[in-house]
Amino acid sequence: MFNFNSDAVKGKWKEIKGDVRSLWGNLTEDDLEKTHGNMDSLAGVIQQKYGISREEVEKKLNSLADRYGLSGVSAQNKNSAGSSASSTQAEGRENTPQADQKNSSSSGSSLTH
Repeated sequence: MFNFNSDAVKGKWKEIKGDVRSLWGNLTEDDLEKTHGNMDSLAGVIQQKYGISREEVEKKLNSLADRYGLSGVSAQNKNSAGSSASSTQAEGRENTPQADQKNSSSSGSSLTH
């Protein structure tokens, strides 16, 4: 499985294509263009042309992604991580009757001054 953001790959696709061609020189421009920067599709094309395992292709593509700083969590995982962080922040707030009373009394005093 690939461990990088596919949107970021598409943004750097022109740069990445050159490195892909240097790794797998038998790939044509048409081979690369028909994948539209989709790494799953690219891996399939490489497997067909070279007869190598999916694991080997993914390992090399992930290594290439590391060079471009594309490794890490996918965009979808980043969004879910962000929502869990905000729920953690909400849990960290005081949610007791004393805290509510303290908050309302401090807001009330600022209004009266």
